Amino acid sequence: MIRHKAVKESLEVGKVEEWNDDHDLNPDTEMLVFYNFAFIPFDQAFDTSQTTGSGSASEGLSGNYFTINLESGTTADSIASIRLKKGNVVNKISLPIGTFSLKLETTKQIEFGFFDNNTTPFTTNQAGAYFRVKDGKIYAVVGDGTAETETEIGTPSTYNIYRIEFTSSDIRFYVGDFTVIAQTINTNIPSGDLTIKVSVKESAGESQIARVDFISLKRLRKH
Repeated sequence: MIRHKAVKESLEVGKVEEWNDDHDLNPDTEMLVFYNFAFIPFDQAFDTSQTTGSGSASEGLSGNYFTINLESGTTADSIASIRLKKGNVVNKISLPIGTFSLKLETTKQIEFGFFDNNTTPFTTNQAGAYFRVKDGKIYAVVGDGTAETETEIGTPSTYNIYRIEFTSSDIRFYVGDFTVIAQTINTNIPSGDLTIKVSVKESAGESQIARVDFISLKRLRKH
């Protein structure tokens, strides 16, 4: 959590110089980590071993922006995927929030969000909470590893910012506007540990492509 250096009680006056002063990172209540990939090579934090066939995960400028470029290639069932190297890092108990900035060059088979680290991308009934882009539509998906709830959100835009938020009773999905909930799901919520993952998969001979320029993860601090 990022806090102001100056701490005020109720009704105390806050000064401009205090507001503009440097802030302190304070982990008393929550932890925050983010990746924008422009300064640190993405493979220092992300693993690509679930990439298969003609799939590739690389980094570089695309459309004047520096991104991680996931391309499945056209070989049948090929996958390009990135996941955190640390493996599973959160649980629903810590009420994690994941934020993703993506450009979707295609919209046939793409998924991103929270997943069990060891599950192969695009497996049926994956444990997690994530966005699924399928055949030109985007869905909110929550699964416990045995069953899943999939709810359509609409037609995805080429570029957008997405958020997945765990609460104590449900999981909330946001697209573009973080003040408006796109979907809320309270069934099949996973109980196991999860990680961050983004994947694309070949569809009918068409290479699926997603470009990622920002990922953040926030969770509550539990003592």
